Amino acid sequence: MRHPAIGALLAACFANMPIAQARDFGMGVLMIWPTARSTALAGAMTGLADEADATYFNPAGLAFQMTAKADITYDNWLPDLYPGMRYASAAGGVPLNLRFLQGRRAFIAGSAARLRIGRMFVLDEHTGRNVGQVCPSRGEVGARVAVMVSNNIAVGLGAKLLISQDAIPPWPYL
Repeated sequence: MRHPAIGALLAACFANMPIAQARDFGMGVLMIWPTARSTALAGAMTGLADEADATYFNPAGLAFQMTAKADITYDNWLPDLYPGMRYASAAGGVPLNLRFLQGRRAFIAGSAARLRIGRMFVLDEHTGRNVGQVCPSRGEVGARVAVMVSNNIAVGLGAKLLISQDAIPPWPYL
């Protein structure tokens, strides 16, 4: 880093962050590596941008892709932990050729992921009686765009909508 004072200031800011806030930044359950390659590399995918899952790890790297890409994953996730748990993800994108970019490469991509926990029973905490069932899930839908700035530099921008369905049904406990 050129300016040690900036590095020290950033380190001090993150060092004083309470652990609860750091844990709640995102939906940790969605930090599942979406493809076999990213799982095999233990999530070390930031520098790689040659597959559709770059949408999750490196939006700027998408600009270096020359062809359309797509990836779909569906799996019974951690079956020994909870047999009903299912994980699905999809990502893909296409290169763009827009006049206003003056010949610069661009790429637009989208992604979606969902973790469905499976059927869970709701018990009355006082009597232990079954009062219903829920099927919690977590999901995300995202869009990203990347544009080449020069031969070796690209800029990426992304947005993600997080969805959580885990509320206890609104019936009164009897």
